[in-house]
Amino acid sequence: MTFSSSVREELAHIAVDKKCCALSELAALVRTCASIEIGHGHSLGLRFDTENPPTARRIFNIIKFLYSYYCEVAAKKMDKLRVGHAYMVRLSHTDEVRIILKDTGMMQDNENIYQMSKEIPSNLLNSTCCTKSFLRGCYLGCGSMSDPNKSYHLEFDVHNASLAKTIHSLLHGFELNAKITIRKTMHVVYIKEAENIIALFSLIGSHSSLLRMENIMILKSVRNNVNRAMNFENANSNKSVDAAQRQLRSIRKLENAGKLKNLTISLREAAELRMEHPESTLSELSEISGNITKSGINHRMRRIMEIAKKV
Repeated sequence: MTFSSSVREELAHIAVDKKCCALSELAALVRTCASIEIGHGHSLGLRFDTENPPTARRIFNIIKFLYSYYCEVAAKKMDKLRVGHAYMVRLSHTDEVRIILKDTGMMQDNENIYQMSKEIPSNLLNSTCCTKSFLRGCYLGCGSMSDPNKSYHLEFDVHNASLAKTIHSLLHGFELNAKITIRKTMHVVYIKEAENIIALFSLIGSHSSLLRMENIMILKSVRNNVNRAMNFENANSNKSVDAAQRQLRSIRKLENAGKLKNLTISLREAAELRMEHPESTLSELSEISGNITKSGINHRMRRIMEIAKKV
């Protein structure tokens, strides 16, 4: 199961106990994954299509909780290009469909069906709990989340600009940094910062997914710190090796020129120490000598290199 699917699975199991919140969530589902079927004599059907079993189950349970209407549920295999099943939840009684469309703000009383409303009634978003439920329904209907082991990217893909702006506004109302872009025919509301995604999961009730993502973030942070430390250590090691090679070249230059024996006793001692331990760091040379500090070794090596430059 992908991370995105696990979020949806968790959201689908949240208890439905308040009718106002259930209606707000249904309003989001109607707008994100439903289509209205118009038959002979202006008969109406309402059909929800999704590739996600948790979303189909959630739609069925909410309608049952709010109205006790009968819903037809069906599944079929996807075409050859895609793996898995497509799920359908359908209501076919005109009066029931009209009630749901009116309750969710898709059509007003006595409004012609061909003039559907795009605005979301304020009564569906007049409390914090209902707004959270609406966002939960949006994620169930059109949301997706990338694998946080690879990147942090959550998005809502909707067909109309009005709904995209509404989702964007609601997210900003909770101080979440969301943005909108257009991808082909879709309006995409997206969040890329991990902290904002975690905050959204907390709002819509996906607490297990929140904890999983936090654990992934911690592991990635530890891994990055280890990599930085290793890179730093490797860089220091390379610098030490380069410095040792330069010191050895200077010592051999003095030796070939017959000048090494003219050095002071302390400088000759340092030169011999370096020749005996060509790959050791200054700290290691200090420990080996037993009586010269690291800064003392460094000072003597610099002095040897200065003398070698004059030869």
